[in-house]
Amino acid sequence: MGKNDNRRQKILIIEDEIPMLETVATRLVYEGFYVLKAKNEERGSDIAFNEHPDLILLDATPQKIDSITIFEKLQKDDWGKKVDVIILSKTDYNVVANDISRISNDYIMKSDCKLKDIIKKIKTKLKKRQLLNSVIA
Repeated sequence: MGKNDNRRQKILIIEDEIPMLETVATRLVYEGFYVLKAKNEERGSDIAFNEHPDLILLDATPQKIDSITIFEKLQKDDWGKKVDVIILSKTDYNVVANDISRISNDYIMKSDCKLKDIIKKIKTKLKKRQLLNSVIA
């Protein structure tokens, strides 16, 4: 997966912290992914439904009700029900567990991870999806 894939997988990053957005995006491009970027949930929602990325990396905090709203919209769409979502947040998981568990089973706390951890989780999630799709096909 990554640089040698025949089909570049699309990753949508929805992140309001520009340095974080750009750092992760740059590394994903280096790894061979096609990256879509949004600085807010509204724009991210538009991009998601128009571009149908393979995975969404979503910044979510308790103050951002829009993150939950995006997920609820995704769940009403055939494509959206299947898209993988990884939550990226500053907030401890225990604080947001109820809301986050509805969105995704993959959660990364910004202060506890390195860029390589984010990339590894993305690759792992996409590889699992590929395997699942090949079994179903």
